[in-house]
Amino acid sequence: MKVAVFNGGLIANPHMTVVEQQVIPSEVVAPVVAPMESFGLSVWIYRGADWYVRDMKEPHVDRESWTVQFAPTLAPGVDGLEHGAAKVVGVCDDHQVAEVAAVAARAQFGEHASVAYSQPYYLDVPLPQATKDGVVKYWSTKLQISPEQIATIGDIGKALAADPDDIEAALTEYEQAMFARSTEAVTFEGTEVHGIDSENNTAQAMLKMINE
Repeated sequence: MKVAVFNGGLIANPHMTVVEQQVIPSEVVAPVVAPMESFGLSVWIYRGADWYVRDMKEPHVDRESWTVQFAPTLAPGVDGLEHGAAKVVGVCDDHQVAEVAAVAARAQFGEHASVAYSQPYYLDVPLPQATKDGVVKYWSTKLQISPEQIATIGDIGKALAADPDDIEAALTEYEQAMFARSTEAVTFEGTEVHGIDSENNTAQAMLKMINE
């Protein structure tokens, strides 16, 4: 079994051995990082099966470590990380500041990278095709099945709260199973709505769709 990680920038086996990857052009990485840092965002770089931060005490590092189930590597800067970077993430709890950085990044790198929120405080910059929507298209092509046969399960409500106009890109035309804590707009678009995390919603959603 293979899994898509880091917004689809990597396809890996369950032990995180990289099978395929879509990386940001090396000459783009430093120019993406520089304006983020100029606006005061913390910057993380995802490269291969690792992720890199400048300070282990930066906001949300502990949370991300728990999410991905492994700690980051400490790196003093972007030097040496330009090659093979699958995703750059700007981290900021001030959404107004993050949005200014997002607008600047889209204006400068719109043709070379996707700039979108994965959480209100995470500004993700992978390749345009390395997105959750791109993962569905990847598996559709790889498995030679229609996108309508692929079920996506996730909580994108927080990301859409930061960027409500992204709902069309986030949902596209595919089957969705959205969690109850998502925004009203998301749960309305979703085909199935399941309980909160403590109710094992991911497992419930998968079992329901498989049994049907």
